[in-house]
Amino acid sequence: MHLTTLDHNASAVQAEPLATPSLSNALLDGVSFGIEATISGISAHTYAQALRPYRTDSNRDRYDENREWFELVLSVPVYDPAGFHLGSATATLFLRSTRNYVGFRIDATSAIHLNPMRLLGTKQPAFAGHVSLDGKANLIGPHPDDARPLLASQLAMVEVAINAVADVMAAALGQDYIIHTDLLRLRHAELCRDAASTDALQLVRRLQRSWLAGTAIRKRDIYRFGAEEDDRGVPVVRWWWNLLSPVAKVYAKQAGLVRTEVTCLNRDAVNALLDGPPVGPIDGSEAVHQLMMFATAAEPALDKALGHVADVDNTVRPIADLVFALLPLIEFGAQRRHGAGKKPGKLSIDQAKAALTSLIEDGVFHATAMPKTGALRKALDLLCQPGGPLVHEGRLVIYAVRPEFIAVSGGSRLAPGTK
Repeated sequence: MHLTTLDHNASAVQAEPLATPSLSNALLDGVSFGIEATISGISAHTYAQALRPYRTDSNRDRYDENREWFELVLSVPVYDPAGFHLGSATATLFLRSTRNYVGFRIDATSAIHLNPMRLLGTKQPAFAGHVSLDGKANLIGPHPDDARPLLASQLAMVEVAINAVADVMAAALGQDYIIHTDLLRLRHAELCRDAASTDALQLVRRLQRSWLAGTAIRKRDIYRFGAEEDDRGVPVVRWWWNLLSPVAKVYAKQAGLVRTEVTCLNRDAVNALLDGPPVGPIDGSEAVHQLMMFATAAEPALDKALGHVADVDNTVRPIADLVFALLPLIEFGAQRRHGAGKKPGKLSIDQAKAALTSLIEDGVFHATAMPKTGALRKALDLLCQPGGPLVHEGRLVIYAVRPEFIAVSGGSRLAPGTK
C-alpha cells in the first residue's frame, strides 16, 4: 500500500500475520516516523482546511499571514479490523507552499508518532489499568519469557495505524492532484523488556552507580512529572556507546517493575544502528519493515543491558566488601609506600583520594588525564585483575566497580521466574 494508491479503507484491512520465529524477543514502546512529500494540484491552505476534522486544537496550529506555510497537529483514530478502537496516532505536519501556490511540500520535519505499548494495552483487557510511576499507561506488566507473539501484535497495530494516517492524508487531497514523492523514515524507536522486581526503585539506584561494559557515557537523572515515588522522583540511568549510538536506559516503571530499553533518540542514531537511513513510501507495511530492522539490530544491545541489570541485581556483598577490596587504593591515599617504590607525591595522593571517593559514591572513576605509567594508574590496574573490585573500560580510561561489588542497601532482587 502506498500514499499514491490508497483506497481509504486501508485501516480496516487485516494485516498479514508475522512469523514469530523471525522476530526479536522484546517489545516496542514509543516510535516516530519522519514523513515528507511533494504534491501539486492543491494549495497548502486548501489541504490544511480539508484536514480540519483531525486537527487536535486549532489554537496549536501555526501559519504565516500569507498562507505560505502551515504547522498542523492531527489526531487520527486507529481501529483494528474488527472495529475495536485501539487509540490514536499523532501526526505533526509542516506544509510549505510551492511557487504560485499550485502545490506544497510536507517537509522533512513532519512526523507520525505512535506508542505500540499503549496500543497493545488497549487491545488486551488483562493489561488495562496499568499506570507507571511517571504517570503513563505504556506498560502491560512483566513481559513473558517469549514476547514475540506480542511483538507481532504490536507490528500489526502499527501497520493499521500508519495506514490510517496515510488514508486521512490522501483523502484530504481531493481528486485533482499529483504526488511526486512520498517518503517514510524511522526517526525514533524504543525496544524494551519489563521484569518484575521486589524493589525496582532501589535496584535502579544501585544501577546508577554501575557502568555498562563497552559504553563511553553515563547519565543519571530522575523522572519528575507524574512521579508517585517522592520528591526525588523516579531514578533513571542511561549509557551511550558513543555520541551517535542508541542509548541503553533502565528505570522503574512501577515499584515492582523495572524497564530496560534501548532507544534511538533521533535519525542519526537510527542511521548509525542500521548502517544507513531506512526509507520507503508512507505505508504501513514499510513502517513494519523498518521497525523489524530496528528491533533486530537493537536486540544485542538490549541483551547486554539486561545481562548487566541481572548482574547488579544478583549482588549480595555489603559496601564493606568494596571498601576492603579497595584497601590498596586507601593505603596509597594514606601516603604509604606502594610496593618497593618511594612514597607517592601530594598530587598522586590527592588523585587517589578523588578516585576512592568517586568509586565508592559513583561506582566509576575517569582517569583519562592521568599518565599511563604513573603509580596511581598502576595501582588501579592491579585492582582490575581477576577477582578484583574494578574493571578497566575502553579508550576513555574508565575504571568502574564490578557489578558484584555494587553495594547492597536494601532488597531489590528480581522476582523468581523473570530474566
